[in-house]
Amino acid sequence: MPGLSFADGAGVDAILELNAHVQGRVQTNGSVVVQLSVRRWVGVSRPDLPRRGGNGDGGSKIFTLTPGETVRLTLPPKSSSAGREGIDRTMDAAGKIQESSDNTNIIWVVDKEFYAGSQDSIILTVNRVR
Repeated sequence: MPGLSFADGAGVDAILELNAHVQGRVQTNGSVVVQLSVRRWVGVSRPDLPRRGGNGDGGSKIFTLTPGETVRLTLPPKSSSAGREGIDRTMDAAGKIQESSDNTNIIWVVDKEFYAGSQDSIILTVNRVR
C-alpha cells in the first residue's frame, strides 16, 4: 500500500484472497451446467508476517456453458459491515504490538478507496475431459 507504513518503516501489504469451487455436469445436449462458489477475503498485514484478520464475503452462481466457452464473472462490490480493514501500526516483525492499541494507532484501508476503479473477476473456461 503506497504511502502506508508501520512505526518501524515496514511497508503495509493489502491481501486479497479468492477461493473458488467449480462443479460441472454435462447435459444430454453437450452443454455443461456449472455451479461456482466463491469466498473472498480482504485484509492488511506486514509483508514479513502471515495474514492476520480481515473481512470476507462470498456467494454462488449456477449457469450453463458450452464446451470451450469462456465467461468472465465480475464479483459484486465487497460487502462488509465495517467497510474497512485495519492493523495496528506499532506491530513489529514478531507480531507484537509495541504500544497500547487504540484507534489512533490503526492503519485503516477503506474498501471504497481501495477498490476505486477496480473490481474482482473470475474468468472460467469449460472443457469436457474424457
